[in-house]
Amino acid sequence: MRMGQLGNQLVLSPNGEQEAGAAQKLLESQLEQEMMLQEDEDLQQHIGFDQLILMLVEAGVVPPGVAPNPPADLGPNNATLRRQRLEGYEMMDVNLSKISIEYIMQDVDPHGKELFHYPEVRYIVQRMREATRQKLRMLEEKEIKRLNFSKAQVDDFRELFNELDTRQSGWLTENSIDMALQLLEVQMERDVLARIAFRALDQDGSGTIDFLEFLRMLKMAERKEGPFKQPELIAVSTIEAMDRCDILLLLDALKVPISRTDGMDANALKAEAAERLEVKEDKNLHAIIGGATLKTLIKYAEEHAEKVSEKEKSKKKEKDTGTE
Repeated sequence: MRMGQLGNQLVLSPNGEQEAGAAQKLLESQLEQEMMLQEDEDLQQHIGFDQLILMLVEAGVVPPGVAPNPPADLGPNNATLRRQRLEGYEMMDVNLSKISIEYIMQDVDPHGKELFHYPEVRYIVQRMREATRQKLRMLEEKEIKRLNFSKAQVDDFRELFNELDTRQSGWLTENSIDMALQLLEVQMERDVLARIAFRALDQDGSGTIDFLEFLRMLKMAERKEGPFKQPELIAVSTIEAMDRCDILLLLDALKVPISRTDGMDANALKAEAAERLEVKEDKNLHAIIGGATLKTLIKYAEEHAEKVSEKEKSKKKEKDTGTE
């Protein structure tokens, strides 16, 4: 049965609240080209349900896991990832997605023939997108309420977001976030904090964040949470127990370029920090750094990195002298 196949294959992520902004029309135009909806020859053809699902995957409406035995080249390339982010299929949980598709199928294919003209495929895609947009609006309203910003604040933040989003894509890049924090006069002790904040929110590594993620960052700054926390008030015990933002800050103090951490998971980050600090991840740091706060650890890390750098310079000098 159609829904039996879908129930076994559909695996969606609970995250990914994306705003389908002005880029929607552009992507719909791209979708028409990608689906090769040729008005003459193709209108006489039909595709089956499995082919339909594959086309929905290629359109970024549903994830590759939905497709039965997807081709090897159907991986998440950059264009597909962008469409998936825009459509926000991750917001649709399994049950809601199954219900949405079955509801559409009852309208398009009431007799269960599982054969579709290309105009019907286009219609199905549009219906799935609308279902996603409705879910997006609900999630956005719920999230804004949770963040407890006033309507006036949200309006001001959205205006700033749109001004920085010069391409009207619905996303901001790292440079735009840095500029936004400067315009909002968010106090930061270190320049790297803006980049750490960006990476804390850009968990899928796409290099962009949407409006809701932008609001979450501003709430973190307001509450002095995440990368905006006050290091003198944060207790540390071991590298193993530190959160991602604190590890990134530690690595910056150890002179590790923030760009080098892109794509590294929490375990890899902690291993890198432990290796550079020359301690075990589960080693209590109090006696080593002479204190128990993040501020003390950062100061110790900076001094340690400077000593390591001096040793390397000295070794290089000795080596150069020996070769003369």
